[in-house]
Amino acid sequence: MKLKLTLISVILLSSLCFGQSKGDAVEVMDLNRAMDLALKNNSDLLSVRQDLIIAESRVKEAVFRFFPQISFSSTITKSELEHPVVFSEEFSNHYLSPTIFENFYTFRTHAVQTLYSGGRNKNTLRLARASLKQTKTEYEKIKREIELKLKKAFYELLCCEKLYQVISQWNSEIDNLSKRIRLNAWDRIELKKLKSELIFDLDFAEKEIKQKKLQLIKALNKETNTEINITGKFQPSDTELKLEQAIFWAMERRPELKSQVYSAQMDEISLHLAMSRRAPTISLSGTYDYTGHKFPLNESSWYTTLAVHFPLSFDLWTQVKQRRAEVRKGDLKRANIQDEIKIQVRCAYNDLVFWQNAVKYNFETYNELNNDFKNAVRNSSINISAIRSALSVYKTQIKYLMSVKNQLIGNAQIEWVLGCEIPCR
Repeated sequence: MKLKLTLISVILLSSLCFGQSKGDAVEVMDLNRAMDLALKNNSDLLSVRQDLIIAESRVKEAVFRFFPQISFSSTITKSELEHPVVFSEEFSNHYLSPTIFENFYTFRTHAVQTLYSGGRNKNTLRLARASLKQTKTEYEKIKREIELKLKKAFYELLCCEKLYQVISQWNSEIDNLSKRIRLNAWDRIELKKLKSELIFDLDFAEKEIKQKKLQLIKALNKETNTEINITGKFQPSDTELKLEQAIFWAMERRPELKSQVYSAQMDEISLHLAMSRRAPTISLSGTYDYTGHKFPLNESSWYTTLAVHFPLSFDLWTQVKQRRAEVRKGDLKRANIQDEIKIQVRCAYNDLVFWQNAVKYNFETYNELNNDFKNAVRNSSINISAIRSALSVYKTQIKYLMSVKNQLIGNAQIEWVLGCEIPCR
């Protein structure tokens, strides 16, 4: 008996602990928290961050081209020579003659400074900086797309939860009204039909909540079995915006257009790099040697050299021709993107204006009908017409909630089209 009681206690305690841990696993988040998680967990954004590190490193490498290239080398040679020898280039080209000493030591310091390269070093640095800016715009583009996707999923789920709450309230309201009226056979059939519509809407809203949660979990890049709840106010946000101002902001802030501008700069720099191949290279080098057969080394020498290198390349003009074609191609692509962005701005602007007006109209209509319905419930007799009126008011409220959702998504869409949060600064 004691063993059974002990087993039951262990099972109950385990169930309690499991239930508590399961409850603790539910994560509650608002829009800002969800946005942070989405940006933190997105693999595409993490990949572009690595591209940023690479681009920054290439800028540093390009800067180092302007500094002298300095090297240090030392050698230790054991020999027994019958005739003089000259070391290979890897061993500093030193001359060594037969001697009574077995060991030969050298220490060399060598420096080379490019004085003139036809603009290759300068253009290489400009190309690296333009590539870094283009990578930053790609990062901003992906970030904006993640924000838009997250906001859509968040507002969709928030709307579904609000719809479920409203439908439940109207279901209870109609149940209370149906208890206060006497119905004939025909009215009971109609009442069952009206109530079945509400039950279907309630089940559909519950199903949509599960679906929208999965979409939000996907936007957060979390496991599909993650339990989340969201919090936030489901209310419209008025946005004051003029079409001309929106087009101007989009032309200035849109990452895709910025990326094309930097791409055009890179094409132009590549053209200059191709043309600079015909320019000579002027370099200055200096070398200082310490040599000897025993320490301390007592023989030293130095020399400095000014070198001029004239390149001769048969494929120079073919590369120049390619770069010029890439520049023209980039100009055409940038013009197409500008036209596309203008169309996107106009479409998003018209959509936002429509839903802002729809929110105001549906809110006023719902408030008016709801007040009339409450007055009728208090002052008039209840019959089947009251149930029909309740459903009419309910549908008007649903229409208002849907317009609020579309207005919030429209606001997120216009911010994505502009490439910045309104007002752009």
